Amino acid sequence: MKIVCVGAGLAVVRAVDELVRLGCAGTVEIYGAESVAPYDRPPLSKAILRSESEPPALWPAGAPSAVALRLGISAVGVDTTAGRVHLDDGSTVAYDALIIGTGAHSRRVPGLDGRDVHHLRTARDAVSLRDAVSDHGRLTILGGGFIGCEVASSFRALDVAVTVLEREATLLNQPLGPLVGAELTQLHRRHGVDVRCGVSVLGQDAAGLALDDGTVLPPAPVLVSIGAEPSSAWLAGSDVLLDRGAVVCDRRGRATPPRVWAVGDVAAWADGSGLPRRHEHWTSAADQGVAVARDILGQDPVALPLPYFWSDQYDVKIQMLGLAERSDVVEPVTIDGRKLFLYLRDGTLAAAVGLGAPRQLMPLRAAVAARAARAQVPV
Repeated sequence: MKIVCVGAGLAVVRAVDELVRLGCAGTVEIYGAESVAPYDRPPLSKAILRSESEPPALWPAGAPSAVALRLGISAVGVDTTAGRVHLDDGSTVAYDALIIGTGAHSRRVPGLDGRDVHHLRTARDAVSLRDAVSDHGRLTILGGGFIGCEVASSFRALDVAVTVLEREATLLNQPLGPLVGAELTQLHRRHGVDVRCGVSVLGQDAAGLALDDGTVLPPAPVLVSIGAEPSSAWLAGSDVLLDRGAVVCDRRGRATPPRVWAVGDVAAWADGSGLPRRHEHWTSAADQGVAVARDILGQDPVALPLPYFWSDQYDVKIQMLGLAERSDVVEPVTIDGRKLFLYLRDGTLAAAVGLGAPRQLMPLRAAVAARAARAQVPV
């Protein structure tokens, strides 16, 4: 069996690790668009911006000996009938099993470009942003999601003047809702971030960044952090089924054509209701990689763990269990002086968020997984 992986991020690395662990007798080839070996991405918005360090390698000792790692090569198409991937160097590679793990790319703002406009998806992006901010001494962030907030926290630790622009009423409003969003907005303001909510950018010129409230921000490096889109353009014209750019998969990661799986940010796996859903978090990528490797080798499926993510901002670790968007009520509770938020839907626990409360949050894992009634939640 020949297994070809397109993409060299965490999900693919975890899939390959599991293939090797299970004793895969075939050959494994990885094609990665970046020219550097696979690395961990969470530090890009944190430690890498604060120092001259490099992101940690996912394979510190190098790729497993049974794996051919081909870097600086991108896929430009796929013929699933013939079982061949077309590469940007003009060659093709045959496969018996294909793992798509091409990740996602930052959304762009039309008309907002140039050398002072930055995005953050790769190690090179992080170095470019770090150097630009070091030269200028200030930063404007467009978008108050997790990446934007982590970057703000990182640069405030260096005493950089940071302005965050967010169209919603609070930071992190979409993923966490207005109640928790308001708490985190105040967190950033307490640390000196100029947070401006309910505003949009009209354009940019030599005078600076023009906002729709009539103000103009002085020239500074701009980080555009308004979300990401699946990197799936290379699948156009193929019979790989896409939903809003994401590869549609079943609950084992199988895509529509036979012999094709997808993992990570480019994939939309079926949830409990059978609807495709993207999970753009580190833990989900790692878990999907393991599940796909087992499926390719015909092993018993493993149930994916409860969705979980974390974000480090200042001295606060934000953690979530479950899916907040499935809630209709958010109830704040305090345990041992630590703040938790219970996300309820139809009286059952859909998710829970802790702000600097790992010891208080983690005992709720079983209750969230079981969608326990509020009366049964032990807080």
